[in-house]
Amino acid sequence: MSTTATPHLPGSRPGTVLVPQGALVRGPAFIVDTFLCSLVAAVILGGQAPLTRIILVTLAVEFVYFAALEGFLGTTLGKRLFGLRVVRAADGRPCGPLAAVVRTALRLVDNIFFSLPGITAIVQSPRRQRLGDRAAKTLVVSEVPEQLLKVFGGLNRSGAVDPDEMAKRLNGLADQHQAMAVPSVIVGPSGEVGPGITAAEEALRVAVVEEVVPCPFCDEPMSEHEIVCRHCDHYVNQVSAHGETDDLAPVPQLYSEDRNLRFDALWRLVFAGDEDSLEAVCKAVPAWPRADRLLAVHAFSEVADPRPVAFLEFMDRDPDAAVRALAREVHERLSSEA
Repeated sequence: MSTTATPHLPGSRPGTVLVPQGALVRGPAFIVDTFLCSLVAAVILGGQAPLTRIILVTLAVEFVYFAALEGFLGTTLGKRLFGLRVVRAADGRPCGPLAAVVRTALRLVDNIFFSLPGITAIVQSPRRQRLGDRAAKTLVVSEVPEQLLKVFGGLNRSGAVDPDEMAKRLNGLADQHQAMAVPSVIVGPSGEVGPGITAAEEALRVAVVEEVVPCPFCDEPMSEHEIVCRHCDHYVNQVSAHGETDDLAPVPQLYSEDRNLRFDALWRLVFAGDEDSLEAVCKAVPAWPRADRLLAVHAFSEVADPRPVAFLEFMDRDPDAAVRALAREVHERLSSEA
């Protein structure tokens, strides 16, 4: 059975991505953390204590434990043991104290009835978010090599869809046909635009032809062939679904006619952080169209990693004034945060 594709955020190391994890991985980590909190509560209580006091002290210890560790370290002892960390769903950065407090407070809801609400929310969410994650806009992820996902089909967004899942999707679209019967336009195979089919029929066509994944910034649907979200204008690092990306030698892809492959190679080489990779990028990118050069700079405007600084310094010498201004702005932000 094939899996429904989900967006994968770039990892902190080149060639890796952050993959949301479900209850099977998060469960053991939660058990470890809960056990540690119970030990601390037992030490605080000392000997025997009323049940109400035991519950209150344990909840207080858990709140401080999860909020503090996830807020300032991005992980807990249990999560670290299983290679998990908590990040912002929008960009993969550490969740921060405020989000950690929100998701910790919602544990009171997620964990009632033997964690049934939380587990149900995780199973039903394409990004494996419990209720606390949705409220805080966070993900619990692990860092996985991209090539490993490709071997097991984890990034294959255009592969065969499970027949049962496809039937559910098509039935749902059919039920919405009347409500969505709004005239639209479609782009033909040669690029022509003309009067089109209804929005529901277009959605049905997209569902059959390709996997539609949500933008990690605004959650609006994106085609696998898009690298800039049409709704929020963010660059999204989508790896080619056809398995054509060679992790070890992406330099030739800087000259590919496929825009997705060019930007995927740019992302990998800039984050490789070595002189040869930077030289290859600086040699190829000046030949790109102005719009692509602007996007190449904008692609790093949301990251918190200082490795793109050298590339931005190079783009500050671009012949186009708009590219230079954007490169200078992004460079100053990254330099100030480094």
